[in-house]
Amino acid sequence: MATALITTALNWRKLRIARLELAKQVTEMEAREKALKALLIESLKKSTNKSCSDGKRLFQLVTKDEPTVEDWGKTYAHIQKTGDFDLLHKRLNGAAVKERWDLKQKVPGVGSIPVDTLSDTAAK
Repeated sequence: MATALITTALNWRKLRIARLELAKQVTEMEAREKALKALLIESLKKSTNKSCSDGKRLFQLVTKDEPTVEDWGKTYAHIQKTGDFDLLHKRLNGAAVKERWDLKQKVPGVGSIPVDTLSDTAAK
């Protein structure tokens, strides 16, 4: 049993290390992609027709309105008055709750559930 357990643990660690290396590569690729996209957008902004094409793909600068809160007090008041809670994301900030718990403060309506995690430390 112990040998199978150790083998499973080592296989998990090996796969985790491989995944983290791939994730690092993905993060680096995303950064390069973001930089190229920003360069393309800036170039298209300066372009007279706001587009470019190679005959197969058409790249166009498209501007759209995205919501942004200008006065949280007014927005929260509106949500409380109307009950339009769908305007907000429905999730807790776990770190903020844990900070309060560390200060022995209760957060009404918030409980906890046990979650199993795995500790991986070098043996001495």
